[in-house]
Amino acid sequence: MKQTHVAEETPYQKWYRNNKLTLNEKRRKKYAQDKEYRNKQLAMARIRRQRIQAQKNTQWEGLTTPQVAKLIGRKAQTIRGWEKRGLIPDAEQTEHGVRMYQTHHVGLLKQLAALMDLYFTIPRDEFKSRLKEMTKHIKESW
Repeated sequence: MKQTHVAEETPYQKWYRNNKLTLNEKRRKKYAQDKEYRNKQLAMARIRRQRIQAQKNTQWEGLTTPQVAKLIGRKAQTIRGWEKRGLIPDAEQTEHGVRMYQTHHVGLLKQLAALMDLYFTIPRDEFKSRLKEMTKHIKESW
């Protein structure tokens, strides 16, 4: 069975986990009392909303292959290979040839990645039948 390495928490992560509530209380108090801090936070939130809106207004909505690969814990080359082998349908492409995936594709690709992790742990014929079912499900849901 494949063993995965679980990274230990850094000292900063432990400290943050233990002090998170206290930090939030301090931020709320500062927000309520300090007008300059509040205006700065509101301005930053406005800029974030504008950026999000600008991203939504672009003609290419979705995720690129490297972005999806990072989300599912695989290399972009692996996703392209799955596409070439016919395990997943071809993704939509921009006019520049960049593959764009929608957010619901990520869940399907995560399921496929989990199935690929089973390759060496189950019998080959069972793996092939599961892969066939998964491919059918992905193509129906795509």
